[in-house]
Amino acid sequence: MNPLPPSSSAEINPEPPPQNRDKLAGLIEISANLAERQRAKADLLEAKRFLRATLDTLPAPLAIINERGTVVEVNAAWNKGVAAPQFIGSSCGLGENYLTACDSCSDNFVTEARGLAEGIRAVIAGSNPEFRLEYSGHSLEAQSWFVVRVTRFNNDGPVRAVVTHENVTERKQAEIALTQARQQLEETSRRASLAEVATGVLHNVGNVLTSVNVAAVCLADNLNKSKAANLARIATLLREHESDLGDFLTRDEKGKQIPDYLTQLSELLVIEQKLAHQELADLEKNLGHIREIVNLQQGYAKKSDEAEPLSVTNLIEDALKLNSTSLMRHDIAIIKHLEVVPPITAEKHKVLQILVNLMRNATEACDDSGRAEKTLSLRVTQAAGKVRIAISDNGVGITPENLERIFTHGFTTKKNGHGFGLHSCARAAKEMNGTLTAHSAGPGMGATFTLELPLPQ
Repeated sequence: MNPLPPSSSAEINPEPPPQNRDKLAGLIEISANLAERQRAKADLLEAKRFLRATLDTLPAPLAIINERGTVVEVNAAWNKGVAAPQFIGSSCGLGENYLTACDSCSDNFVTEARGLAEGIRAVIAGSNPEFRLEYSGHSLEAQSWFVVRVTRFNNDGPVRAVVTHENVTERKQAEIALTQARQQLEETSRRASLAEVATGVLHNVGNVLTSVNVAAVCLADNLNKSKAANLARIATLLREHESDLGDFLTRDEKGKQIPDYLTQLSELLVIEQKLAHQELADLEKNLGHIREIVNLQQGYAKKSDEAEPLSVTNLIEDALKLNSTSLMRHDIAIIKHLEVVPPITAEKHKVLQILVNLMRNATEACDDSGRAEKTLSLRVTQAAGKVRIAISDNGVGITPENLERIFTHGFTTKKNGHGFGLHSCARAAKEMNGTLTAHSAGPGMGATFTLELPLPQ
């Protein structure tokens, strides 16, 4: 059998015609472009899914609106109820106009809705970088409070603004409860018939108020340091890369950090919420303690709101009796210069409140001075239709800067002081058309407090 004749190389690997080679190269290029587009599309879809999942994990209801007020993006929390705040009174979900909803609100909330619409328009126009509005709502169960914040994206693309609603009911209730407790404390002190009763309230409540104040400051500090505001910056960054979001999140170094950052941010917000709940629980506990103390002391208070003729000498003697135990324990010498003056017309419990408080402060000042000889001087004079009662001590004295603030509510130089006593006394003197003043030559020079009250015309 004869072997086949050898074939030429051209016959074994025939070269395609030039036109076929061009078509083949074109098909390869088209195929590569399609594959790249498919990958880009898949990356974009994945980025959008990630963004949606991230927004839905955020506890704060959030919506993004365009320059016309149309809602273009929302998270799950928004769809669960905050999409239609009570004062708007209509749905405001994806694709609907938030400004129109505000403009067409019910009459009961027209002021809040118009204010919100005006604030949104100012942010969209760029005349205001941020808008904040606190509003209240009512349900069959209880009253609630919310804070709505509006911020604008800072980019060169289409105008977008972020609208968030935060439920601040617990914080608001704590603030109201604290205000009511303080008002109740002041009213109790004002109406106490004896300064000893009022001082008991202040002494017992003072320490609790310190804890309340610490909890309130911690709560406010945590709110001020909240990382929630970073959401707007993340949204701005994502909007800046809207056209290449997939590449930005998967290839850009900053973009790659966003998923981890958002996860950490979500965890931080959960921690912030737990801390807020803890501080609010402490506030509630301490406020309950204050109410118990106030109610207990009120049961012993002798109340009288009627002015009556009073002997100044008798008032001073009564005040000395109420402070007698403390004066004797600290070995305070009493010096009296009491002129005979006409009776004054005033509410007895208010005058006693002032005198007993001033005597107690003088006793403490003398004791803190460390002097061997401690004195408390009482002087009564009459001039220009007024009775003047001066209480002096040779105690630690008062610095000039402290002298200016001595009657300010909450100011105290005592380690365990509450800063309410002298403020309450000054207020009581004013209510009787009188004055309470303080004088001191400086530290170590003692102090004099003078109460002036008008004589009957």
